[in-house]
Amino acid sequence: MDNIEQRLGLVSHWIGFITGITFAIGIIHGGYLSVMHIYSITGDIRAVYVFQLLLLAIAAFLLPLLLGWLIRYTLSGKVKILPFQN
Repeated sequence: MDNIEQRLGLVSHWIGFITGITFAIGIIHGGYLSVMHIYSITGDIRAVYVFQLLLLAIAAFLLPLLLGWLIRYTLSGKVKILPFQN
């Protein structure tokens, strides 16, 4: 029974990690397209928009990762934050 809990925890941790990477890449890609569209119209890049985009991408990466880690921590006990660390 204990082995099944550890495996489920590891799978949920990896799913959270991959989901976070996917969300962050999607936000960065969409933001890049928006920045290039705004740059082509106005001729300048707004640093505040780029900074907010990066903060959103970091949050979009960390939230699923931490949720997956929390599930794994609950099922398996003390584990590190990244799923590929033992």
